Amino acid sequence: MIEEILKRDGSKQKFEPYKIEDVIKKAFKSVNIVYSQAVFFNVIELIRQKRVL
Repeated sequence: MIEEILKRDGSKQKFEPYKIEDVIKKAFKSVNIVYSQAVFFNVIELIRQKRVL
């Protein structure tokens, strides 16, 4: 599991997946599309695959 993320300013922050899910939900709502949690899980998996540290 991802524990930390590297911010653009170089600082490290605890990885909190719920923040990503909240943004995805807001995006779906803004275009009147029903949110599916499968989208969130796919995004998290893609993040794990791109992990560089």
